[in-house]
Amino acid sequence: MVLGTVALALLILLTASLLLHSRRKRMHERGQACVRELERIACLRQLLELVQQHRGLSFGEMSGEGSWQARRWAVHQEVSGQLVRCQAHEGSLQWYPGWHQALARWAQIESAQQQEVSAETSLRLHNRMLALLLEVIRDIADRHDLECLGGLATQPVGCWLQLLEHTELLGQARAIGSGILVRRADDSTLRTELEALRMRIAEQAYLPLAQLHADPSLRQHMTTKVQEAEDCLDRLLELIDQLLAAEGGNRLRAATFFQTATHAITAHLVLVDQLLQRLTMANRGEVREPRKPESP
Repeated sequence: MVLGTVALALLILLTASLLLHSRRKRMHERGQACVRELERIACLRQLLELVQQHRGLSFGEMSGEGSWQARRWAVHQEVSGQLVRCQAHEGSLQWYPGWHQALARWAQIESAQQQEVSAETSLRLHNRMLALLLEVIRDIADRHDLECLGGLATQPVGCWLQLLEHTELLGQARAIGSGILVRRADDSTLRTELEALRMRIAEQAYLPLAQLHADPSLRQHMTTKVQEAEDCLDRLLELIDQLLAAEGGNRLRAATFFQTATHAITAHLVLVDQLLQRLTMANRGEVREPRKPESP
């Protein structure tokens, strides 16, 4: 009787130990997989930033700002170099249709610049490529639960994706606003697009910043950078308002507008990088982030 009880207890302990070991192994493997995907996202985030810069400089140059040609060419070379670095992740990225389409769009952008197409055509090609890159990043995040982190809604540390998406709104505003100022002519279509972007930025861009500021686990480490991002947004929206006002817009310089928008984008990307780094550390076990409990 006693031996049977001891044997049963040992069996239960052995089973529990095996289940615990199996669970830890699964969590470790999942964590390592997430780290690899975060590395891919970081590589794509760098590409996104460079293509956004290329778009703004290209639209400004093609709108008449010849002094931007050297900068645009330098960024063009950086985009090419980043595409080479992305090849290290080709084994995974090849499974995302948006990646192949994004590469095709870059080839079209290069061809279009040689053929001297209109600035608006180049702008649309850039916009489509950037939308595809964001689609790939979003698909990776969804597949590996890097936004909601097991919850029903986006967790504060998962706000990196919203922030990255908002850099695209800021990037489009940078390109269009700079183009309007370079041309110094009344372009109702571009002004309408910029006004619509201004509304979306004001309605959406502050929300993830407020979520980061309100989270106790992130506030201590990110308050200063969050405040900088909010201040940069405030300054950019003020310049957009000046530009949309006929008299105020005439006093603005394209370079000033471009730089102000770039500061707002950079401030957002700093937060994106911090959150991605935090996720990477969490998946390596270096910092704990709240996740939905996993069943054994």
